[in-house]
Amino acid sequence: MDDQAAEICKVNTVIRGVVVNAGKHTVAMRYRPLSVYFGFALTLLGLTAAIVLHRRRETDGADTLGGAPQVD
Repeated sequence: MDDQAAEICKVNTVIRGVVVNAGKHTVAMRYRPLSVYFGFALTLLGLTAAIVLHRRRETDGADTLGGAPQVD
């Protein structure tokens, strides 16, 4: 509250609330669980791996999705 930490209280079992004095205040609540950061890191890792695998050159000329190379 007003750029300072404040105690968060349970309101009606499922709602979060902050007790404030009379007057104008700014209340900001942030929800940043570790799972969000972990999921973001895994997403970046997966995208990076997909880009690397897509851009690499095939050394034997075979189709990546299967089948033997055709010999003429």
